[in-house]
Amino acid sequence: MRIRRRFLGTSDLGTSLPRGTPVVQARRLRLTIRGRVVCDGIDLDVTAGELLVLAGPNGAGKSTLLGALAGDLRPSAGETILFGRPAWRWTPIELARRRALLPQRVSVTFPFTVEQIIRMGRAPWARTPAEDDDDRIVREVLERYEIGHLSGRAYTTLSGGEQARVAMARVDAQRTSLVLLDEPTAALDIRHQQLVLQRARALAADGAAVVVVLHDLNQAGWCADRIALLDEGRVATLGPVNSVLTPGTLSAVYRYPIEVHQRSGTSSPLVIPKVPDRVHPGTRSACATSPQNIQEHYQHTKEHLPI
Repeated sequence: MRIRRRFLGTSDLGTSLPRGTPVVQARRLRLTIRGRVVCDGIDLDVTAGELLVLAGPNGAGKSTLLGALAGDLRPSAGETILFGRPAWRWTPIELARRRALLPQRVSVTFPFTVEQIIRMGRAPWARTPAEDDDDRIVREVLERYEIGHLSGRAYTTLSGGEQARVAMARVDAQRTSLVLLDEPTAALDIRHQQLVLQRARALAADGAAVVVVLHDLNQAGWCADRIALLDEGRVATLGPVNSVLTPGTLSAVYRYPIEVHQRSGTSSPLVIPKVPDRVHPGTRSACATSPQNIQEHYQHTKEHLPI
């Protein structure tokens, strides 16, 4: 397959690109960590103006793939193309002005304040005209993520949910045209989960390419334009929400019976794991989701999965 190698120069800086512009491309990626193949045969395109969700079971390779799409992990085979150029050909500062990454875990050991952490997101723009916007952008994200009252607090003294919102604010403040978020809602309450995902959707609507790792398939169903469902290091299926979130596909990939219903008044699906039958004391009735039944269901659906 011929890979497009158009060098975008400085026209790709900032958060807005023409919708449909190729932003990141993975071509036959193989990713190996300490001698173990974590992802293999990955082909993926992400364009400006879309939100792509990476979903799949624990250990499927989602975070590893996100790291490769960010240019942080160099593949053992294949290639990652960022903004028309092989990822390894960008310098760290060039990458930082083009993509922002929220890792699954953010480790801060020094007592930086919340505002200092957020200003770290503005560091790539130092000594550029964009530096003039630093104060305004910091104020904006403090308000957007409802953490203004925490601005002078040490990051290490915050709750897990507060830290997660500060980390997201730092990514938002970076103002890049590629945004990669690894489980950004994991530590958040329902209100702030919606706040973060709505912001991710707004970034895509403004012309950024957004890639989000999510475990909650209902969140994925309403916020994604497309979903890449990973299984054992490979893309099991990739496409629009309703073509990916189907009972057969999900049951096969997650090895558990899953139901998918249509929400009333919306196009977003409702994904529900099949609830085990209750076994009352003194009875010997088998649970519908016993290990044996789950395995039989998995084998049947896996054989018919349209990969």
